[in-house]
Amino acid sequence: MKTAWPEVPLESLTEPDAPITYGVIKPGGEGSVRFVRGGDIADGIVREAALRTIATDVSEQYKRTLLRGGELLMCLVGQPGQVAVASESLCGANIARQVGLIRLRRTVDPHFVSYFLRSPDGVARLGKFTGGSVQQVINLSDLRDVTVPIPPLTEQRQTVAILD
Repeated sequence: MKTAWPEVPLESLTEPDAPITYGVIKPGGEGSVRFVRGGDIADGIVREAALRTIATDVSEQYKRTLLRGGELLMCLVGQPGQVAVASESLCGANIARQVGLIRLRRTVDPHFVSYFLRSPDGVARLGKFTGGSVQQVINLSDLRDVTVPIPPLTEQRQTVAILD
């Protein structure tokens, strides 16, 4: 990793009107809105075939976490730090309480940040904030403070192209 890249807290990379947050607290029964839970995120992807659903009226109560595609999703409970970029096919889906939603600014490539957070350095930074005696958890307040090196967007995209 280049040391010349500025390291900034994850929270400072988000869209101004979209702080890092979590989703639906009480999902209730099945419905028609796809629903991403913490365990649905693994190895850099969202396992879309395994998604359950929630009712539209429940999802509507959590409009702030409706997915558009391109957001960074992070498991907060169980296996905290598992991260993936929401695909365009997830547009309209919602997320569970166990998932952190990170809407990055357009000047930040979510795939770059995802690759960093899955790297040994990124995992170590997240690990400093992971706790819990029975079940591992990362708190949103701690997640917001995790620092990420951010090169210019062109370098981010070049790095992603190499890693893809």
